[in-house]
Amino acid sequence: MSDFEDRVRDALRPAASMPVPIAPLDPDELATRADARPLPRPSARIWLAAAAVIAVVAGVGLVAVYGPGRGQGIPAVPIAPTPSAITLPPSTSTPTAAGSMTAKVQVLMFSGRRDPVVSLDSDVADQLYAMLADQEAAGLLKPSDVAPDYLGFRGLLVTTIDPSRPALQILPTAVYVQESGMYRLDDPDQNFYNRVYDAIAPQLDPDVRAALPSGQPTVPTVGVSVPPQVGVAATWIPAQPESIDAHTVTFEVFATRLECASGKTGELLKPVVVMGDKEVVIRIDAKPRHSGADTCQSNNPVRVGITLAEPLGHRSLVDAACLSGEAVRTAACAGGAVRSMVP
Repeated sequence: MSDFEDRVRDALRPAASMPVPIAPLDPDELATRADARPLPRPSARIWLAAAAVIAVVAGVGLVAVYGPGRGQGIPAVPIAPTPSAITLPPSTSTPTAAGSMTAKVQVLMFSGRRDPVVSLDSDVADQLYAMLADQEAAGLLKPSDVAPDYLGFRGLLVTTIDPSRPALQILPTAVYVQESGMYRLDDPDQNFYNRVYDAIAPQLDPDVRAALPSGQPTVPTVGVSVPPQVGVAATWIPAQPESIDAHTVTFEVFATRLECASGKTGELLKPVVVMGDKEVVIRIDAKPRHSGADTCQSNNPVRVGITLAEPLGHRSLVDAACLSGEAVRTAACAGGAVRSMVP
């Protein structure tokens, strides 16, 4: 095998520098020759020239692989750019930025300047629309002409990014629903307004907050220990307030469960009575229920008998539920915690 390699090297060495003249060919003459006789066999010189070309090409390939230095190859094709170097077309979607508003409240109060706009917690928004669905299922939404549009405070306008949820213009005792027309929902307990007000009040400037109706009645200071809430909040009013006087020892009240209960107050716990020098504080809680599908219409009042340890005298009757807790901001306590006062 080594003799053959030596002969090939010897043959290639002169061929690499040997000129190979090629005469121009006439197409007609080439056609005539093809018809007249077979093509001549290639000469040894031509074979040597072809071998030289192959050797040159092979040499270039070796240079590409091994030069300019060992371990630093030059690729035969361009390397694709890394992902960081690729310029992508602008995105056609608009992503939701972290912390962006999914629900907002516009405080409708100014004329000639921009109304304040603040974010609304998504949990509060979910509660509002769940309450609205209950009221709608109960048939309490009524067609209305237009929402209030006058100077001064015109409500809290709640909107969300969910197009299926209608805009809500919420006032202390009414909610206007903007969905394929205008609807009105009476809310004497101020459930909608109070939930939104409590959620956004910390975000409002003090002057804006001071201009809003808070729905917060004045809570009297009592000179006795208020009995703690042990069940579900309920409020009460005297059944016959005109019959209560300084000699009263027994009387009846109407107690009503505060939470949504499909219109039923249900079972109540035993009244707790605390007597002081100037007032008698009475708490009547409702027994907890296990139901998650209740609607939110007003619950029915339940008659409850109250017996005092001594005649009432010149003391006030006070509902403990209106002194603290969730009932304070409702219409049931809008008139204050004092239910009766004997001069």
